[in-house]
Amino acid sequence: MTAPSLAEQLAALDVFAKDLPAELRNLMRERYIMGYKQYGDAWLNRDNLAEGKPEIADTLVYLFQALLAGDVKHLNMGRLRASLSESWMHLIAIHTAALKRRRNK
Repeated sequence: MTAPSLAEQLAALDVFAKDLPAELRNLMRERYIMGYKQYGDAWLNRDNLAEGKPEIADTLVYLFQALLAGDVKHLNMGRLRASLSESWMHLIAIHTAALKRRRNK
């Protein structure tokens, strides 16, 4: 597969993220461009879904550290932890299905 141009990738990203909060959309776009400058189209040759797993774990570590630092109270994190856990489970399911599709090709 040949990667689309960066402009095409960013246009697709804008469609993908259109329903997300503006601050998150802008940060996604900024980080996408930053990653493109550093790695180009290396995403074509890696397991992008597998790379999402440690990112979710990192988010939970940051939340835990905020708890330890006293920035938040434990009760404030229940729903956020649950939504990240749910995201983790969805990512695992999508990744498992993608691996099965690759094996069946």
